[in-house]
Amino acid sequence: MHILIRTVASCSLAAACLFGPVVSQSQAQGSPSNLTQLGDIIALVTAPIGGGNHDLEVIRDGDKPPLDDNNSQRQYDTYDGANTSPEDWIGYEYSGLYTFVQAVFQEGRHFGTGGWFETITVEARQSGSWVGVTGLVVTPVYPGINDGVDFNTYTLDFDPIEGDAIRIIGDPGGADDFMSVAELEIFGNPHVCGDGDQTTGEECDDGNTLGDDGCGPTCLLEFCGDGIVNNGTED
Repeated sequence: MHILIRTVASCSLAAACLFGPVVSQSQAQGSPSNLTQLGDIIALVTAPIGGGNHDLEVIRDGDKPPLDDNNSQRQYDTYDGANTSPEDWIGYEYSGLYTFVQAVFQEGRHFGTGGWFETITVEARQSGSWVGVTGLVVTPVYPGINDGVDFNTYTLDFDPIEGDAIRIIGDPGGADDFMSVAELEIFGNPHVCGDGDQTTGEECDDGNTLGDDGCGPTCLLEFCGDGIVNNGTED
């Protein structure tokens, strides 16, 4: 009789130990999906007092104004009075883990005292801490000044990064230090058991959902006493 003994983490055997929506392995490894509607909007400034739309949902309502439109209600800006701030940010948080690869940011209106970023980057939240992306490429190049163009769109591509939240962040521009957003879309994929990437809640992930190979179909380690007879290792 052959006995396979493995150390077991504290995860319940009855639980799948997976986070996020139930999707297939092919979905997880395929082309990035639009994750915008799956998250909850988060922002540093949630009670602006300017002339823009005060409802955060405007940043994902699907309304993409043309260049130089002058309707401030089609965008969200973070003007909250005359002040100075070293950073401003806006993004989404999710109930599970995702791999993020791209953000599409349509800026809102530029005003005399702000409405843009002087610097811009992307961060993902991992275990409660924000981590900056690597390999960031912004297309077209983000000017970082009041270039006189309202509602321009920028695509921010970066190396895949895991997290349960994502945000664009930077130094807000103008004398009153605020930025504006018309639309913010996020692209990536959820984590699933069998994608070969061991993440939080998984004891193992060997790139498949087969059993009898030490890593079970729900990404829990197989071990003697788990109630499952593993061919070739247990009798």
